[in-house]
Amino acid sequence: MLKLDWKKINKIYFSGIGGIGVSALARYFKKSGYQVLGSDLSASEITDDLQAEGIVINLSQDKKNIDDSLGLLIYSSAVPATNPERQAAEKLGIPQYSYNQVLGDLSERKHTLAISGTNGKTTTTAMSALILEAGGLDPLAIVGSKVSQWNSNLRFSESNYFLVEACEHQAHMLELSPKTIVLTNIAADHLDFYGDLDNIIDHFQKYIDKLPDDGVLIYNYDDENLAKLKWHKRNFKIMTFSFDNPDADVFVDKYQVRAGQQDFWVVYQGEDLVRIHLHVPGKFNVYNALAAITLALSLGIKNEAIKSALESFAGTWRRFENLGEKDGVLYISDYGHHPDAIRGTIQAAREFYPERRIVLVFQPHHHNRTRMLFDGFVTSIAGADVAIVSEIYKVAGRIDKKDLAVSSKDLVKEISKINSDVSYASNLDETFSLLQDVVRSGDVVLLMGAGDIVKLNKRVLE
Repeated sequence: MLKLDWKKINKIYFSGIGGIGVSALARYFKKSGYQVLGSDLSASEITDDLQAEGIVINLSQDKKNIDDSLGLLIYSSAVPATNPERQAAEKLGIPQYSYNQVLGDLSERKHTLAISGTNGKTTTTAMSALILEAGGLDPLAIVGSKVSQWNSNLRFSESNYFLVEACEHQAHMLELSPKTIVLTNIAADHLDFYGDLDNIIDHFQKYIDKLPDDGVLIYNYDDENLAKLKWHKRNFKIMTFSFDNPDADVFVDKYQVRAGQQDFWVVYQGEDLVRIHLHVPGKFNVYNALAAITLALSLGIKNEAIKSALESFAGTWRRFENLGEKDGVLYISDYGHHPDAIRGTIQAAREFYPERRIVLVFQPHHHNRTRMLFDGFVTSIAGADVAIVSEIYKVAGRIDKKDLAVSSKDLVKEISKINSDVSYASNLDETFSLLQDVVRSGDVVLLMGAGDIVKLNKRVLE
């Protein structure tokens, strides 16, 4: 727990304020009455929005940005201790804590509902926030993307309920003190930190072991890795959800995809509860909805609020985000950067647009992830009708030589053995040029990745 007296702090500096999570926390403190300013290395849609909201942002990270008027420096996990701003703060004796440490402090002081797992966290958190909002619980919510209904990644509230997307990157979820944990799934990822899947499962075990005896654990009954966790000697309440297994507390019946929506009945403890018309595609989004529904049921939220919130859900920024059409081509932006996410997104596009050719434009994120999950990337990318694979987005920080030896060229070479309609692009300009050569009227183009491929979103529609 942080040794800070928040009443004595009035000015907070955010180093790395352009991060999706850090920006939400900056908004929270500004709306709570603190003076907020910060920095990032370059302008972005996020920093532009923050500046429009009255937050001063330095587009460089320099020791000159830090002075003794600051009561606290909060930094992104991407900002190392050697950063000039952090070093200047240390010299001045300004307390500094990571984004995740401050989230942990906030979770200590509130009734925290934490959404966790390898895939689906963002959408599940957004869906859950909208349901809690409709159900009158007025949650404070921090989401890893902009929610369409708020045009923000923050839903501000001073209520006791704190709904948060709890990231497993570098085991950051262990900083939290949740009363309820929702687990979407566990898959191999962030292997540069964890090493292997067993260690990921061990860390999630430590995470659920933090639940108090009056807490609630909600998990995906269909996920084989979640089934490896142990909790049989604990007293917290357990609720499960499944796509079609009636042994789970919540599952789906009469599922069908039609006319750009997914229709299904939600069954709760053996009885039909409510019929949902979901307007976002993909079986993975049904799972996300089930996780949010199960959380809502644990809180006693009425069926009408669940139904109205989910049926009005329009998605989040860069999660199967419809950018628009140009010359008969539909462009969709998606943050997915894991083989499972690619596979699910391609399948979702096929279900919603069955008569259209699926063109995947993918930028791998992180050399280590690409190397460690190489075979999964090959098979998932090959599932598109046409694929363009841009060179790997290099994540800042130390990178092992054996990771740097891997290139998107290697992916394309292996993918071509399964699907010959695949091309390599050395940078985003070449990616854009190749896309112009292959795209044709009627296509659905998926622009996927967690790096700077987002820069193509406006270009493709110009």
